[in-house]
Amino acid sequence: MTRRTMLTALASAALVPNSRLLAATPPTAKAETPAPDPDLAATITALERASWDAFKACDAKSWGALYADAFFEMLADATFWTKEQVLDDIRSRAWETHHYTMSEIRVVPMNDSAAFITYKIDASFTWHTKDEATGKPVDKPYTTNAYATCVYAKVDECWQGFIYQETGVPTPAVPPA
Repeated sequence: MTRRTMLTALASAALVPNSRLLAATPPTAKAETPAPDPDLAATITALERASWDAFKACDAKSWGALYADAFFEMLADATFWTKEQVLDDIRSRAWETHHYTMSEIRVVPMNDSAAFITYKIDASFTWHTKDEATGKPVDKPYTTNAYATCVYAKVDECWQGFIYQETGVPTPAVPPA
């Protein structure tokens, strides 16, 4: 994600009614780093886990409730998805999620109504597709090993996700035998 894309996304998220995503804060005499709020960290982490649980269960309604209409994601494979595209994909059931693991979780508050979560995601899937040559159904295994970030903002006192981005974890080269 380029800096311009991120700033554009944050600016558009700030235009959501009743969102204080980029609300100005008065300058302080001394720069202070706020201590992470354990409740905020637990809340945002629970929302992100609920998102993966809904995705795994192909529960479009539950997944959709967690994200703002302006939501979009950029995945480690360089694909870009809007909220509607993700919902259509969930409804298609063209894949099966076998497992996911979130680790190295950090929640960073930006202000009283915005925070982001970063974590390492490891997940395995099976894509139900067709062989390009024969047209016959085929199942293809797929794994995601990435660092993920999701930006959340409070809208009408409800936390919603706005931007999800993955950065792939390089696979170590196997030395020749």
